[in-house]
Amino acid sequence: MALFGLFLVFQLHTGGAPVLLGEQAARYQWRGSTFVLPSYENNGYSQQVRQTSSDLEIVVKTGNAPLKSSDPARLCQGLPSELAGLQHGLNQQRLLVDQIVYLQAWMRDALRYDATLSTENPLLVLQNRAGNCVGFCNFFQWILKHMQVPTRFATGVAFKPGDAATLRLEGGILHRWVEVYYPDRGWVFCDPSGKVNFVEATYLLLGLEGEIHTEHLYQNALGAEVELMGFEDGLWPAMQRKDIDGRLRLRAN
Repeated sequence: MALFGLFLVFQLHTGGAPVLLGEQAARYQWRGSTFVLPSYENNGYSQQVRQTSSDLEIVVKTGNAPLKSSDPARLCQGLPSELAGLQHGLNQQRLLVDQIVYLQAWMRDALRYDATLSTENPLLVLQNRAGNCVGFCNFFQWILKHMQVPTRFATGVAFKPGDAATLRLEGGILHRWVEVYYPDRGWVFCDPSGKVNFVEATYLLLGLEGEIHTEHLYQNALGAEVELMGFEDGLWPAMQRKDIDGRLRLRAN
């Protein structure tokens, strides 16, 4: 069974980027592997894992309440000369959350996302103006490092429109996204390929840089199967940002 009709918020918004409010929930079954997925929670995301006699049952819930962050913008400095425009634009923002929105919008305009590429180094992503999920995340984290903003990358599975309800972990099935630290709101997920200050309940977390180690991920998880058993979509577009590419989706602040 292919997953059509479940992912209403994935539709392309040609009138600008939708600002989404609401909640999502997804239930998964993980089988065929000794790798144990972590339970984890941050601002907007919760993953709870329960061991059964033969497999793991996982419930992921996401909440897109307004972030309500008032952290001031950080000074961006030291970027290469070809990124002078980006650096200037970041330094014109008032809040850190505005800078995150600006950076992801800039990336969507300036860089081409291509999951088939192997480009991961941020300087090569800049040179080629393209990258895969790892390349996009590395570039995103590299820029935020120049702003002294703590980040860490997340590794997992992200179901996409048209995917089968059951995915086998092999090849390029793994996805990467980023967690950003807001001093007044804690850790918040972002996906530099399209989601600003949130991810959806279709994101299954396997590892988190510095917190949930992935040393045994590739050894023990490859070959496992994960099945999306149920999905409840309560996200809805509260407004649209006509100044931002419609391929992005935003959490309100």
